[in-house]
Amino acid sequence: MPLNGSYTPGLFTALDEDCHTSIKKPIANAYSMSTIIDFEPLVDSTTSLFMSKLDDFATSGDSFDFGVWLQMYAFDVIGEILFSQRLGFLDSGTDVQGIMGDIRTKISYAACVGQVPFIDKVLTKNSLFLKIVPTHPIVTFTLDRMKERAAMKDHGAGRKRDFLTRCLEAQGKYPDIVTDRMIVLYNGDNVAAGSDTTGIALRAIFYYLLKTPSCMEKVVEELDQADKEGQLSDFVTWRESNKLPYLQACIKEALRKFSH
Repeated sequence: MPLNGSYTPGLFTALDEDCHTSIKKPIANAYSMSTIIDFEPLVDSTTSLFMSKLDDFATSGDSFDFGVWLQMYAFDVIGEILFSQRLGFLDSGTDVQGIMGDIRTKISYAACVGQVPFIDKVLTKNSLFLKIVPTHPIVTFTLDRMKERAAMKDHGAGRKRDFLTRCLEAQGKYPDIVTDRMIVLYNGDNVAAGSDTTGIALRAIFYYLLKTPSCMEKVVEELDQADKEGQLSDFVTWRESNKLPYLQACIKEALRKFSH
């Protein structure tokens, strides 16, 4: 992701193993399963808003693209995990600043230049291009959140411990590695990679369940039974869902089919 006229390798693009190890080490714990579970409460408000939007469609009878809304939900969930703030997709019901479209374009571009890498140096890694290309909205959003946190005396005071907070804590321990620029890269990569893959997974799960009503009935029956037995929270947690074998089988089969 270009920033201030130059390009710096991030976790997903660094080819040098030593470089990759050095930039991953400070925040490796933020990607552990225990940390991911800690992030769960951050997304409850976004899940609630998503359900409210679906209720509105059901009440009005208006048609809508469920796949697109699942993708927008995924983007806003990532925003909550990273910054404790939605990116605005669900609130507006639109592709905010063309971010989704931009990612689709970049994926198509990468599929081509990945076969002939030197073309990338002539095009998007061209120094002239990097100087004139506008700042990506995710970069701007991340920088704004960093400025807000910097204005606080204590990054964690009165706040949920989101990914950005963990980045700033890592910066205190590894200032030479976790620069402001690297924090932008950490978060930008997470938005681009996390939201798209999550959106694909959600689409696949619902597509196959809706396509196979008998499987959907079994999932609903399992959920209803668990709810009746008091095993589920208002927002089902990872630990609770892990105890629902049929639901887990459906999720894993969809992920097997779309193993991004």
